[in-house]
Amino acid sequence: MVRLGTRKAKKVYLLSLLLLLWSCSGNQVYQGKFLEGEIPDSWSASLPETESFTGSWWSAFQDERMSEALSLFREVSPDIKSVFQQLESAKQLAVMNGATVYPSVAATGTGSGRKQNLAAFGFSDTFFSGNRGNQDSTGGQETSEVLSFKSDSYGLNLSFQWEVDIWGKAINSRRAAYKDYASAEYELAYLSFSLLTQFVQSYYLTVEARKQFDLSQETVTAFEELLVLVEARFKEGLRSSLDYRLAQSSLAVAQVQLENNRLQYLNALRNLEVLLGRYPSASMELSVGIPSNLPPIPSGLPSELLLRRPDIRSAVTKVESAGYKVAEAKRSLLPSFALTGSAGTSSRELKDVLNGDYGIWNMGLNVTAPLFQGGRLRANLKMIEAQLSQAEIDLVKKSLQALSEVEQSIASEEAVSRQLGFLELAVSQAQAAYELSVERYESGLADLITVLNSQNQWFDSQSQFLLMKRLRIESRLRLILALGGSMGSQSGETGQS
Repeated sequence: MVRLGTRKAKKVYLLSLLLLLWSCSGNQVYQGKFLEGEIPDSWSASLPETESFTGSWWSAFQDERMSEALSLFREVSPDIKSVFQQLESAKQLAVMNGATVYPSVAATGTGSGRKQNLAAFGFSDTFFSGNRGNQDSTGGQETSEVLSFKSDSYGLNLSFQWEVDIWGKAINSRRAAYKDYASAEYELAYLSFSLLTQFVQSYYLTVEARKQFDLSQETVTAFEELLVLVEARFKEGLRSSLDYRLAQSSLAVAQVQLENNRLQYLNALRNLEVLLGRYPSASMELSVGIPSNLPPIPSGLPSELLLRRPDIRSAVTKVESAGYKVAEAKRSLLPSFALTGSAGTSSRELKDVLNGDYGIWNMGLNVTAPLFQGGRLRANLKMIEAQLSQAEIDLVKKSLQALSEVEQSIASEEAVSRQLGFLELAVSQAQAAYELSVERYESGLADLITVLNSQNQWFDSQSQFLLMKRLRIESRLRLILALGGSMGSQSGETGQS
């Protein structure tokens, strides 16, 4: 009775010790660091006053054909599909790396048969016969029969092994794994968002190429009409051959530009069709024009940007993951405790493997303390600490880069808006000047050079106006991308992409 009580007391003491160690280490996990620094309360340039950003930013263009093309792109794009697969791979890797907190359980079934003879155990063949053998007719020793035996063994076993996470090593490993997954998720969400904005830019680049081609056709038509006018006045003797040759030359130059714009438009259209998984036949229907409606700009302060952009949040989670790995590496220097056990049956007959009377079991506690490994564990700790420092440096670099992208995008947005206003005025004034020059030419008050210059200026200003309208869209998309949108939209619209 005394021995039994002593054993129980030892078990209770051991269990209490394990629980105490567990409770003392429960909070021994890395607490992630966050970026510190002086961030201004407002952007150096003012943002336009618009409503809050929503996930379906493309609907603000009010362009049905573009929205349909974007929807198709999200379905067929290999890059978007690659985002899906990378995210699934990152998720499964996190599950694998985080599984160390759970015990491992395995079931095994065994069956074996063997035959042995006494010679294998060092006994002579006559050890159990009680004599030295029979004499043959010639007086020699007669060889006795070799003694052997057979044995069969069958078993069914369920075993488990579990490293008790006393120091918090496994929980830090698990949290690091899921921080790695969160980091990958943020990066892929931002990549998906970026791919969508790039497609919209490519779409309106094609629309602008089509409008430039249409403008070239109008230019050729205008020069043809001017040539008819000059030719008539030349035949009447009212103008010299110089005017006639200048008109022909201007028409030829316009026709060259028409062919160049036609080629640029068809190439852009074929590239767009390839992005949509179509055969590049240059037959895709596009929007009528470049929209004037733009997606609203998300509101917020510069400090909020660091918590909104998915790539910044990815960098933050990388720092946290590296910190958890440092905590895990430190705890690898401490002793580890592993519970092992197995239960099953073992019998000589196969029919008895499910018979509880043949049951066997064992349990044990393994304690392993690293004493000498040639400095491997210390080197591993220093390596991971260096990785943590590198992750913190990368976070600072990405944060500064993000703030710089926003400031540059805001400045670009303002510059493009001002240029667009100037070009709108230039187009209207150039058109008026061209019409006036034609009237004065017909009246004999202006020469052909004035007409040609005013005509070229009018069409050039129209071409620049189309270009600037497209650049305004690109500038707005870059600004929205730089601001990161709202995290709700990232996990919703962009996350689904």
